[in-house]
Amino acid sequence: MVGAVPTVTETFKWNGSYTYFYLTGTIEVSGNIECASYGGAVPDPGGGANPGTSGAIKFVGTDDKTYTHTSGILPPLEIACTAGKELNCVTNNALNALYAAGFTMTTGNFTAPNGIMSIGAHTNSGRTMFNIKAGAGTFAPGTGEVIIQDTCDSYNAYYTKTLQFDSAISFHKLTLTGGNTNSNKGQTYAVVGAVVPTVINTFKWATIYNLSYLNSGTIEVSGDMVCDSLDGYGTTAITLNGTGDQTITQTAGDWPAGLWTNSNTGGVVLQATDVTLGGDLDIANNARWCMEGYNLTANAIDNTLGGTIYRHGAAPPSPDDPEHPALDESHLPPAGGDDVVLLTRNTATAFVGSMAAKRSLGRSGNILLRRRNRRLLG
Repeated sequence: MVGAVPTVTETFKWNGSYTYFYLTGTIEVSGNIECASYGGAVPDPGGGANPGTSGAIKFVGTDDKTYTHTSGILPPLEIACTAGKELNCVTNNALNALYAAGFTMTTGNFTAPNGIMSIGAHTNSGRTMFNIKAGAGTFAPGTGEVIIQDTCDSYNAYYTKTLQFDSAISFHKLTLTGGNTNSNKGQTYAVVGAVVPTVINTFKWATIYNLSYLNSGTIEVSGDMVCDSLDGYGTTAITLNGTGDQTITQTAGDWPAGLWTNSNTGGVVLQATDVTLGGDLDIANNARWCMEGYNLTANAIDNTLGGTIYRHGAAPPSPDDPEHPALDESHLPPAGGDDVVLLTRNTATAFVGSMAAKRSLGRSGNILLRRRNRRLLG
């Protein structure tokens, strides 16, 4: 599309009947938006339901309007409506879904669907695919899951897909997946901007191809963490800052290699599986990490501020010993077992949660083991 930007005042419907139905240029819409294009109700952004990434559907409404998903993938969507007004993906959206090739918020508000909000397409290019600009309104996450899932099949380049955050945003659930289908090259998600995004319920790293990177910036997670990926690299920092218990699960693949910080002082970070963190782990003052009997691997562990790692369980601080929280009776180890690892200074690299490894590090002065048993805990 060239020349003047067309406008739609009542209803805009994206309704391609075949694969690779593309939009170039921008269409401004002040009315409702519907997507009933090729690809089915649950389209595959890496498959043929591809609307392209160079066009845009720009919502410029002066009143609240609705989005309805029936099938297919919408071209990149921009929210640029009057401040205080919104595009709502719940009110008139029975399937509770939104599939779009890209997403930008410039002005105005957006209510995400309570089901799936998928942002991604198959494109051999670097691009900013998720962009919350300075001055954007409120992103209301509801109870849904935002899935970032760009794919490419480049044989000669690593493409960077940028996630730009310059206004506050909280996700209920955030999943990063996709990648490069060519096993010799990779793909990068870059977290950039002036604001740190937060995840309230679950953050999931679930890339499905080799050489997947998560680079730069920080993601704050107050809920659970799940790794079910093929692999993971990169430098993005993960901060665990919940006010209650948080569970970390690793069923496949590797976490990215940025710095992990446990600053949750209102609950406990609980392992549900063996966990291998790609980077270092910092334990803040009064923060607690419970291995629940599983292995924990990190490049290095630093808790110069006085946090605690437990081999088994952790309960609220004991009034008789507030510096060292008491053990949860339901997670007590066998009599005479090692249950608490108290870190007193920076540890050696490649700390592993096996007792043999911890004893070895303990003899070097980096890990101090506190030995207790049931009789002493009574």
